[in-house]
Amino acid sequence: MGRRLSLLLLALPVAFAVPVRAAAGDVAGSRPSVRVRWSPGDGLPDRDADGVPDAAADVLRIAARVADEFRAAGLETPGDGADGGLDLWLGEGPPPAGTVGLPAREALRDPPGFRAEVGRRLAEAFLRRWVPGAPAWWVAPSACWLAERATGLRPSSCGNPALRWTHPEPGLLATGPLLAPSNLALLECLGGVRRVRSALRATWRRLATDPGDPVGAVNGGLVAAGLDLPGLFLRAGIARIAAGNLPARESLRVENLPVLEKALEFPPGPLGGALLHLLPDPRFPAATVVEIDPDGRALRGVVLGRRQETFFDRVDLRPDPDGVLRVTIPWHDYREAFLLLVRPDAEPGPLEVLVDAEPGDPGPPFELVSFSATATAGGNVFVEWRTGREDGVVAWIVERSLDDGPWQAATPVPLPSLGSLTGGGSYVVPAGPVPAGSVSRWRLVALLADGFRRTGPVVRAAP
Repeated sequence: MGRRLSLLLLALPVAFAVPVRAAAGDVAGSRPSVRVRWSPGDGLPDRDADGVPDAAADVLRIAARVADEFRAAGLETPGDGADGGLDLWLGEGPPPAGTVGLPAREALRDPPGFRAEVGRRLAEAFLRRWVPGAPAWWVAPSACWLAERATGLRPSSCGNPALRWTHPEPGLLATGPLLAPSNLALLECLGGVRRVRSALRATWRRLATDPGDPVGAVNGGLVAAGLDLPGLFLRAGIARIAAGNLPARESLRVENLPVLEKALEFPPGPLGGALLHLLPDPRFPAATVVEIDPDGRALRGVVLGRRQETFFDRVDLRPDPDGVLRVTIPWHDYREAFLLLVRPDAEPGPLEVLVDAEPGDPGPPFELVSFSATATAGGNVFVEWRTGREDGVVAWIVERSLDDGPWQAATPVPLPSLGSLTGGGSYVVPAGPVPAGSVSRWRLVALLADGFRRTGPVVRAAP
């Protein structure tokens, strides 16, 4: 489709689309260059009697807002360098060839839903016009995020981002009902508008210059923005689980030990993932040792350990030279754990992953020679302890509980371990005042080199 220069009102520097009445049944706007067409027999309302259906005028306004979001992210829309404008069809049934269909009936039944869906379809059309052949797995989250920013509404066709990682992920290059709707979580997990815009700008510019390798282009753009695709998958999974969206279905549950070469029930596809739910076996309450063997293929993993107090600790797994991931879950401080696995390659076919698990008994990583909490006459408490050894301890936290309430950190930052050099160490920490009449309990928490934690004994403050 060639450029329609007669419809571009370049002399009007306005921040919204300027409707230009063309012929019966169509109207055009210049920012961006779009034309909305409709059938005069559809009976679309025209409340201001200007000859343009209200829904068509809405489409032009939404197009301008979507274009503003594109430009804020450093992306192109028709008229910014893409070839020609965009034809939109406001009607039911299949749209005419060369046009993008918009749901006219929805404008009467559900105006907010209509505006949201128009925003998504416009954003998707802009992206596909700029980068023909762009992969659906990156078009979907990009268009949904831009449309929601432009309209303030989440299109129902974008699905619920909470779905990501509540089921095993089939993989970006696979097909399935959870694929496109849940991908919005890949952007929402970034946490801020500036970070999402940076990721969109970097990835879509790479796609525009290297459309033949979409996986490499998107991953390269993310790396330039300080991320990568596997890391983004893991981040999305962590965000959903930490928000309370626990898995409705798991790739494997590990509870009754031992587990010997158990295959995942849902093997991850290309650029896919798997989720393991780890629970303590009551017969072996100390620890569970888990090995994940992807048969020599690359695999990345993160463990989220849920503490007894419901908080999560994150542990990044590093493969050994054979590619096997190993982790020991110390149940002393945790009641369950989730192991998120991501397959970073795009080779076709599912990846068989075998899991082994057996009882473990790591024992206390430190030896306390003494531990006390002493309250002064003014109500201030000093916590003192001495260790004989500190195996793998990188830092200490002092926690307190008032009147049998929840445990809270009593010191603003962790105290670096001394025993990493000497085998043991002596510590004195001013832990602040205690309200008059309150009963205070105190405990030590060792932060371990592998990312887990281990609590020590509990003492009451002595006068």
